[in-house]
Amino acid sequence: MIKKSNPASGVSIGLAVLLALGLFMLIPKNLQAQETITWRIATLAPQGVGWAHQVSEVILPAVEKASNGNLRLRIFWGGVRGDDADYLRMMSTGQIQGAGFSGQGAVLACPEFAVVELPFLFNDYDEVDYIRQRMTPTFDYYFSQHGIKLLFWVDQDFDQIYSSTSPLATLEDFRKANFVTWYGPIEQAVFDALGVKTTPMSVPQISAAWRAGKVDSGISPAIWMVGAQLYTVVRYVNPIKIRYAPVIIAVSMDAWNSLPKAYQDGIWEQRDDAVARFTAGTRRDNARSVEAMIGYGLTETKMTPAEFARLHKQAVSIYSELADDVYPVGLLQELMRYLAEFRKDRPGAQTLEVELRPRTAPRPAPTVAARPATPAAATAPATPAAASVAPERAPRPTPPAAENAWERRVRQIREVQTRLKEADYYPGAIDGIFGPMTYNGIIRYQAEKGLPQTGALDPQLLESMNIK
Repeated sequence: MIKKSNPASGVSIGLAVLLALGLFMLIPKNLQAQETITWRIATLAPQGVGWAHQVSEVILPAVEKASNGNLRLRIFWGGVRGDDADYLRMMSTGQIQGAGFSGQGAVLACPEFAVVELPFLFNDYDEVDYIRQRMTPTFDYYFSQHGIKLLFWVDQDFDQIYSSTSPLATLEDFRKANFVTWYGPIEQAVFDALGVKTTPMSVPQISAAWRAGKVDSGISPAIWMVGAQLYTVVRYVNPIKIRYAPVIIAVSMDAWNSLPKAYQDGIWEQRDDAVARFTAGTRRDNARSVEAMIGYGLTETKMTPAEFARLHKQAVSIYSELADDVYPVGLLQELMRYLAEFRKDRPGAQTLEVELRPRTAPRPAPTVAARPATPAAATAPATPAAASVAPERAPRPTPPAAENAWERRVRQIREVQTRLKEADYYPGAIDGIFGPMTYNGIIRYQAEKGLPQTGALDPQLLESMNIK
């Protein structure tokens, strides 16, 4: 038997289809019919502990919102995929798309980023926030030159100094200790400047080595000491701000470039808010961790001003030593110009008096070997007529050396400063070093040209100024 159709049900179905189509049309075209993308992300952080908690509570929701739920992060916690060096290798081969890097890993990914980890560079988190606001575009550039897309620059801690044998209240105390070192060239340079004995090892080895007495001191974030339960082994904590330690969440440029532009734009829109919420959480957790360890029984070291001054002087001596080796000297000068600008309105802010000079000589132009004469050229007689008709050819000019990433940025800054000066937007010297005056001049230029007012050497600015 064939049933008669119900006109009312047909109308209902039609309305439902129209409604569904209408709702679909409300979704932006660049988010319609996008397939789900999964990024595999590895990290040393154990799940649910420390800044890993902020990844779950802040970063994952931000990425989901930015991609309308179509970009998913599969995170491998607790070093199950190895350490920071392993993550870089796996990113280069596509085994994973990105990583949450420790400060040490961030420097492996982008050596120039080491400049923010110099000893006693920052007085407090207000200075960190100011530098992050001003210099994130600078580090976006340097990371990209190493094939890495910097997504989020957040905080690990102002790391403290811990010891199971000594209060580390004097420079002599430091020299009697055996420090674990794992953090990279700047940490080792600091220990060398202080005359400290060190034992290099990887992060997974540290906890067992400390418990076995193979090392007795180290620099570490408070959350890690709590998570590794090393507060049961150490006896002293010296809370001086010897090092700011960042956390970097980054992906390979290949992974980033394969992402739909709508998702890229969405992540950028979420970036500042996610960083602010993330850092607020980690700073709170670190402070609570230090308080908990002291409450557990750790003794807080109090250094005298004189002893602190001795330690400080020795540590900051590495600034110039590493310049133009680990990082370009102009990059440190850029950072310190911003710090000076920020500190001038903060009475009592500690300033750094450090001589900065390049360590390396200018790169010599490559030599071109002379081409040997052919037999015909060697034996052919030279006649006056031939000489008058075909004069001697001028030597071929030596081709210029290829421009590296450091040189390219200095050149671009110089050219931008020149354009700004011609427009009366920049009163400073054409020195290839970024700083507040260059930043303010770019803001004025961008406002006049109707460009996004970033204050940065972004692609739109360079294109507007016809700078390659």
